[in-house]
Amino acid sequence: MPQNVEEFQNPGGRYILTFDGAIDGNLIQIAMLVTEDAQGKVESIRAFTRPWPVAKLFREYMERNLRPDPVPDALWELPASKARQ
Repeated sequence: MPQNVEEFQNPGGRYILTFDGAIDGNLIQIAMLVTEDAQGKVESIRAFTRPWPVAKLFREYMERNLRPDPVPDALWELPASKARQ
């Protein structure tokens, strides 16, 4: 289970949550940048993960478990991969 490590918030409606977790026994660290609109509703979420080899495992896990619903297949394709086709 992921464990919330830190939470940072500024008055402009942006905050960062950090988590430590594990994928196949490997430590993964995740930072989520959340932006809210004037009504306090989430406007965007950006995820940053490390280390890269474990982030790759995380992406593969999410792709296996979220495909085809609720995430459309096109969102899993990288732009550079599509350009080579």
